[in-house]
Amino acid sequence: MVDTAGEVVFICLLLEIGNLINLEEFHAQSNILSGEIPPSLGECQLLQNVYLQNNFLNGTISSALGQLKGLESLDLSNNKLSGQIPRFLGNISMLSYLNLSFNNFSGEVPDFGVFANITAFLIQGNDKLCGGIPTLHLRPCSSGLPEKKHKFLVIFIVTISAVAILGILLLLYKYLNRRKKNNTKNSSETSMQAHPSISFSQLAKATEGFSATNLLGSGTFGSVYKGKIDGQTDESAEYIAVKILKLQTPGAHKSFVAECEALKNLRHRNLVKRVTILLDVAYALDYLHCRGPAPVVHCDIKSSNVLLDSDMVAHVGDFGLAKILAEGSSSLQHSTSSMGFRGTIGYAAPEYGAGNIVSTNGDIYSYGILVLETVTGKRPTDNRFRQGLSLREYVEQALHGETMDIVDSQLTLELENECETLQDSSYKRKIDCLISLLRLGVSCSHELPLNRMRTTDIVNELHAMRESLLREYRIEDGSYVNPLLLLGSLLLLAAGTLPLQATTAYVPRERDALLAFKRGITSDPLGLLTSWKEDDHDCCRWGGVTCSNLTGHVLRLHLNGGYDLDRFELVGLVGEISPQLLHLDHIEHLDLSINSLEGPSGQIPKFLGSMNSLRYLNLSSIPFTGTVPPQLGNLSNLRYLDLSDMEGGVHLTDISWLPRLGSLKFLNLTYIDLSAASDWPYVMNMIPSLRVLSLSFCRLQRANQSLTHFNLTKLEKLDLSMNYFDHPYASCWFWNLTILKFLDLSQNRLYDQLPIALGDMTSLRVLRISNNDLGSMAPNLLRNLCNLEVLDLDESLSGGNMTELFGSLPQCSSSKLSELKMSYNNINGSLPAGLFRQFPNLVTLDMSINLITGPLPVEIGMLDSLTYLNLRGNNLEGVITEEHFVSLKSLKYIDLSDNQLLKIVVDPGWLAPFTLEEARFASCQMGPRFPSWLQWSVNISYIDISKAGIIDKLPDWFWTTVSKVKDLVMSNNQISGVFPANMETMAMEYLDIRSNKLSGQIPLLPRNLSALDIHNNSLSGQLPSEFGVNIYMLILSHNHLSGHIPGSFCKMQYLDTIDLANNLFEGDFPQQCFSMKDIKVLLLSNNRFAGTFPAFLEGCTQLQIIDLSRNNFSSKLPKWIGDKKDLVLLRLSYNAFSGVIPDNITNLPNLRQLDLAYRGVSQN
Repeated sequence: MVDTAGEVVFICLLLEIGNLINLEEFHAQSNILSGEIPPSLGECQLLQNVYLQNNFLNGTISSALGQLKGLESLDLSNNKLSGQIPRFLGNISMLSYLNLSFNNFSGEVPDFGVFANITAFLIQGNDKLCGGIPTLHLRPCSSGLPEKKHKFLVIFIVTISAVAILGILLLLYKYLNRRKKNNTKNSSETSMQAHPSISFSQLAKATEGFSATNLLGSGTFGSVYKGKIDGQTDESAEYIAVKILKLQTPGAHKSFVAECEALKNLRHRNLVKRVTILLDVAYALDYLHCRGPAPVVHCDIKSSNVLLDSDMVAHVGDFGLAKILAEGSSSLQHSTSSMGFRGTIGYAAPEYGAGNIVSTNGDIYSYGILVLETVTGKRPTDNRFRQGLSLREYVEQALHGETMDIVDSQLTLELENECETLQDSSYKRKIDCLISLLRLGVSCSHELPLNRMRTTDIVNELHAMRESLLREYRIEDGSYVNPLLLLGSLLLLAAGTLPLQATTAYVPRERDALLAFKRGITSDPLGLLTSWKEDDHDCCRWGGVTCSNLTGHVLRLHLNGGYDLDRFELVGLVGEISPQLLHLDHIEHLDLSINSLEGPSGQIPKFLGSMNSLRYLNLSSIPFTGTVPPQLGNLSNLRYLDLSDMEGGVHLTDISWLPRLGSLKFLNLTYIDLSAASDWPYVMNMIPSLRVLSLSFCRLQRANQSLTHFNLTKLEKLDLSMNYFDHPYASCWFWNLTILKFLDLSQNRLYDQLPIALGDMTSLRVLRISNNDLGSMAPNLLRNLCNLEVLDLDESLSGGNMTELFGSLPQCSSSKLSELKMSYNNINGSLPAGLFRQFPNLVTLDMSINLITGPLPVEIGMLDSLTYLNLRGNNLEGVITEEHFVSLKSLKYIDLSDNQLLKIVVDPGWLAPFTLEEARFASCQMGPRFPSWLQWSVNISYIDISKAGIIDKLPDWFWTTVSKVKDLVMSNNQISGVFPANMETMAMEYLDIRSNKLSGQIPLLPRNLSALDIHNNSLSGQLPSEFGVNIYMLILSHNHLSGHIPGSFCKMQYLDTIDLANNLFEGDFPQQCFSMKDIKVLLLSNNRFAGTFPAFLEGCTQLQIIDLSRNNFSSKLPKWIGDKKDLVLLRLSYNAFSGVIPDNITNLPNLRQLDLAYRGVSQN
């Protein structure tokens, strides 16, 4: 849009306006323009509206205007134009408003097109006109149209019509083509006497000097030996298992002494000796809560308060926060002691943070976190859990997919080592134990106290796990080994290690190699190498270093970095990998992932291929470039290789060296460019030991190779997502891998139906085929996949009926399906009630963006494990009541938005059984009363109740309840009320309450606020004195705000959108906002601003929209306006600008609206 105003000369503008090829509107009315309408105007092919009235234009209407096929409005009234009204104006089919009045036109008025509608054009004040439609009552014209001219006109019209029809057909064809392409039996407590202390010499004797004949298994972190401790008789002899561990935690003995002191008045018999650490802790809690004279709440269960004695028996320490409850009670309301926040962040129960009274349930929550920490090796306070994701959520998500990916790498590596000597059934028992432990930890750490497990149930489950694991230690006479550390390092806590009376000698040459590595590090923001000190000679005590307790050799180097989620970048070591690491002759485990160790060359070091003892190598997320060195093929002992996510750009053309890794079980090459390795299936088929193969985003061109023999008989996980398989599903080579448990084919170009062979892959637990072109699902295809836990069909179907699709899903008496995703599929029909009865264990359900109709079945309320529910963007209807939520105690995320016929009606006093974290109800009918049940959602972070039909005043509790909310959207309701006096301490980052009835002043805003949209309310008064520095969007238009803009306004250096239009602001707009360089949109219209054109805009290189209209700005227009190539709209009308319009304004290629009207524009 072009709008010209002010006493400005712009004859050059008119002459060169043809340069504005993207112009859509041109306003130059009420100026002092003279001369003819320039033919160059016809070059602005996108013009829709032209306003040149009230000027002194003369001559005829240029035939070039006939090129403006999209012209809708043309106003040339009150000028001095003459000649005949061009007939081409009638051929502009979009033209619906034409004003030619008060000019000097003569001759015949056309009677077609816009001229056939008396209400669409104006011609009064032109006395020499004739003809036209009868309702004009003009005199007849003296002669008709010459036959030759008439024939030419007919030919012209026919030609134009034919071209238009062909154009429409072409567009229709392209549209259709594009659419086609897109389309235990519980055990009682066992009484056992405490085991006497055992010296190192006794252990050596019991194992015959740690003889190889007594070796039960050997792992990266130690060796387990069978031993026999003699008793007074042969019958009293006891078999044990001794695991040699390193002394990892300084001060372990001191902690044990402190523990004895803490427990001197609390005598608790350990009922099972030499059992798992977690079972010991569970017994301790069971005693504290249920077996003592009165229930005792510990209040601070965490890993550092679990101490281990010389027999590896766990003791719970630090009773400084403990509370004794009223006799016979463990409930909240009967406690004799209350507290504010107690315990340790990350372990403390969430209800303690709200000031609730202590209870035994709080200890169970902390114990659950302890279990999760034990298995994952990650503390709840790690950096990764400071951005809204908790340790429990991290585990819960993994339980529905790649569970083993979150298990501590020490444990997975040891399991991989042990599985070579153990039978598959034994290996499976350990995997099942890990998964069971994770599920137990999640159950114990449930957010709702009453949903947590009881200590007796915990003890029974752990006891059953223990009995299952003991099977592998049975010996020939039917007795079994009673191991000191039953799960090996499976249950080893970071808090304690076995204090053997033995010392570990480090190897000086290896210490020097580690120091050389440190010298190659230029930055260590996480402090990974802080403990690596020259004056500390025992490198085996350094962080990330694990040595052999027998030889002192370095066995393990674990130095992975992390991610800064705020800045979306990795944070870790910076520097290079020193070749001195070659002196670590016995190292088996090397993890340098998520660091910037690419060094000057940027290449993966070739010398890594000479570290022959390596069994585990993880270089993922190091931004290497170049190719993967084939020297890695020399690592014949390698079991685990992860080269994924090297976003520097790594390619691999020759992969023939991979089969030399004959023991490889885990291979992850995600993000490595394998586009030139067309033989990849054949090469992978030559590594029969593979269990996990991840080739996501590798630019693989096809997967339809033909394999005559399958060697991948142990492969359990195959990830081929995000590649370029542009061929039918059925032609893929892997459908015979019936042992597969995980298959990910998402975001490829696979098409046609899934093969019938998929129905025979009954071991599958995870199937992801989203973002492909499946078309439809064959009937009964998946009905026998009874082990399926995750099914992801997002954006893969071209439609289908919900009832028919339900019949294709697993039909098993005991369904394990926990995640079902079918969004963006054009599925129609209603949700069958049987869906929720058939899959009672659903945790995630996503059916969003479909065409589902009808009511939401009340049976959904029985899904007590449901955590994520997304049904947005459908056509659901009817009423949702309390019955729909009756058992949804696990629900965290709900999205029912954009179901306009759905109404939520619950009792005002209803207490929801869940604790939501995100609630999205946009366009659902929740009103007219404000939903009072939200009052108890104190931990919620996202609320969207926009367009919800709420006609009410904000309740008194509202701003307190949403103090932790990060995103709040309540737009397009009729909500009244005021802001609180101060919002600075609130957590809000995004606030959208536009189009409501809020009144009063804007207070000091939340410090972390990044976007604010409160336009179209009734807010008044001045702006707050300070604004948050992180704001990028500020929309305050259509209110009654007044006063001057404060100087602090300029501190918002990240602003890209400012909308203050239609208020009562006055005075000069701040001129010193030169730190604002990201401004794209500036809307200040309809205020009382004065002063000069905002000079700081010159430094804004991305300007797209400027609207200063209807203010009191003055001064000359700056010449730099013509340099803003991205400018789309410029409105400066109704101001007092003066001088000359910069001639380079015609060089703006994207300008669509230019408004300089109503200020007496003149010319030289």
